[in-house]
Amino acid sequence: MVKSMALFTVVMFGVALIGSLPSDPDGDIRPGLKLAVGDMLPGEFRRADWQGRPLVLLRRTPAMLAALADARGHLRDPDSNASRQPPTARNPGRSLRPELFVAYGFGTGTGCPVGFVPAAENVGVEGWSGGFRDRCDGSLYDTAGRIYRNQPASKNLVVPSYREAGSDHIELESRD
Repeated sequence: MVKSMALFTVVMFGVALIGSLPSDPDGDIRPGLKLAVGDMLPGEFRRADWQGRPLVLLRRTPAMLAALADARGHLRDPDSNASRQPPTARNPGRSLRPELFVAYGFGTGTGCPVGFVPAAENVGVEGWSGGFRDRCDGSLYDTAGRIYRNQPASKNLVVPSYREAGSDHIELESRD
């Protein structure tokens, strides 16, 4: 009887301890990650890893920025109303700085990695001006991670919460 009471006490203590932890149904509580972006050249694409989650970074050129407005008519969710991005990235470029795009590096359809595809590559989609392609299902996104119409995926790439950390760095926030 004493052993079962002790076990019950330990279990209840564990339940109480777990219940007191901050709730995070998406599993997005992570230590911050500081990334150097000041040395990125216009048009440069990089990958990074954050706690096992891939990130993509793109320093957009003036031509890429101009093409964002032109792509609107070819996109499924041009205003990102059905997308996940922090309030600070609710703008046409879905970013803090117009020239720098940051997103999780996996497609929203099958969850496969995305790669960068330059504007010069013919992908057979009207209005293509460069962007990202899901390596598994072929879904195409513009340089703001917005999904084109008639693609297997239905949502834009997910933009994590991040902040400026000086002029040459960004820091991913602990919750997105």
